[in-house]
Amino acid sequence: MKMKMLAAVPLAAALFWSALAAPVAAHQPLVPTAPAVAVDGWPVPVTVIPDPTAASLAVYGALTAPAQADIYVFRVGADRPDLPVEAFVPRRASLSGFYPTVALIAPGLSIEEANDLPFPVPSGYGAYIVRPVLGARQDFYEPFSGEAYWHGTELPLPVSAGQTYGIAVYDRAGQSGAYVLGVGDKEEFSGVSWSALVSAVLRLKLGLFRGVRLPVLSLWAYLLFVIGALLSLSGWIAAAAFSLRLPSGKRATAAVKNARELHWLSWTGEAIAVLGAALIFIGRGLAGTAPFLALCFFIIFAVETALVWKFSPVSAKGARLGRRGALLTLCAVFFAWFAAVFFVTWQLLVLN
Repeated sequence: MKMKMLAAVPLAAALFWSALAAPVAAHQPLVPTAPAVAVDGWPVPVTVIPDPTAASLAVYGALTAPAQADIYVFRVGADRPDLPVEAFVPRRASLSGFYPTVALIAPGLSIEEANDLPFPVPSGYGAYIVRPVLGARQDFYEPFSGEAYWHGTELPLPVSAGQTYGIAVYDRAGQSGAYVLGVGDKEEFSGVSWSALVSAVLRLKLGLFRGVRLPVLSLWAYLLFVIGALLSLSGWIAAAAFSLRLPSGKRATAAVKNARELHWLSWTGEAIAVLGAALIFIGRGLAGTAPFLALCFFIIFAVETALVWKFSPVSAKGARLGRRGALLTLCAVFFAWFAAVFFVTWQLLVLN
């Protein structure tokens, strides 16, 4: 089953231009946001999805806990001897070891296989477990999400009108990761809500799957860090510009005064940036790493402060050095900020 997605949305969503070409054969995208609920007859909470025999679906989800199992339940309105089901995984290095298992849950299937599931099934139901084949996987590019995916194992599910069926996605090894569950192959978009589609695109691009917590503290902390960095760099560059063009006489005294004021603006920006970085470290919960990076921050800016006071034209020695002192100051500032950005980026990307 080749999974293709809808690629036509209003021009107002130009941010998603790769997904906005002419309509093509597609699945309706679905990004569940509400938590799983109790449904009569099902012993565990499930997510109810539309009938995939009426319109094929692409359900975007993520396993975020070792024992998590996402169970999707639907009632079909038409007989299908071979409703295709397949789980796709985004082609990312971080997901190279993620091989989700898919279980088809239906009346009349094997009870023995159902006993191998990490959750119970309704009375009278059995299961067929589609175990992933480890190793190399075929991949393909999907224009709706603008991302490449690895294929899973496709299996047809025979369904009868009026019956309720379930599909479970879980990982036997306890791995976490994002997936796309493709169900059905009928292209039908007559009932598509464009607002719901745009919302699905936004959630997909931002990775806001169900169970994924929005890192509010880290976002505000990073904003503080960026604002502080911009204030600090702007102040140092402006102060250096004053210093590099110091006039003589009374105007020189006024220029030095302006440079001092800009330095205080710079140090205020640095304090804001350090506060933002500290909140980032705390928010990531890396108790052992955060103090080490905080110490590196302190050393970097302590050295920078010493160099600035020594070589900046607002100091006695810096005034004798003139332009050379201003250039040394800028070098110290840029080195400190390069190191600071490196540490923050390392914290957010590598140690996340």
